[in-house]
Amino acid sequence: MSKAKPFLFGSLLGASIMFVAMQYHVVRSHDGFQVVPRTPQASLGLAYADIREWDATKWTDRPELARALMAHGSADLISQSVVENLTDTVSTESATLDQLRSLINGKTDGADSATDARLFKLPDFEPLKPDASNENS
Repeated sequence: MSKAKPFLFGSLLGASIMFVAMQYHVVRSHDGFQVVPRTPQASLGLAYADIREWDATKWTDRPELARALMAHGSADLISQSVVENLTDTVSTESATLDQLRSLINGKTDGADSATDARLFKLPDFEPLKPDASNENS
C-alpha cells in the first residue's frame, strides 16, 4: 500500500489539473494573471493564453477565448491588447519614417555631414587630357 500512495496522489493531482484546464482559461495580460470561466465547450485548447502581444487577427482566430472574456466581463483585455499592439506598430513605423525623412532631407543624428554628402553626390569627373607623347606619333 505504501507504493500506491504516491500513484494515487499523482493521479488525483493530474485529474484536478485537467478539471481546471477544462473549466477555465488562465489568461496573462498586462494587468497580470486572470482565471476566466470557459464557455461550454470541451477542449483543452487555450487553457493558458498570453495575450499581451495579440493583434486583432489573433483574436478573430480564437473566438472561444474572446467569447469567454466577454461573458466574464473582461472585454477590456481584448481592446487593451489590440490597442497596445497597434500603438507599438505605429510607433515603430513612424520611427522608421522619421529616419527616412531625415535621410531624404539630408539631416542625420550624430553622423558626419561630409560623409552623408558623399553618399548622395556624384563625384566630379575631369575629362581625360590627351597625352603629349601620343600627339607626336
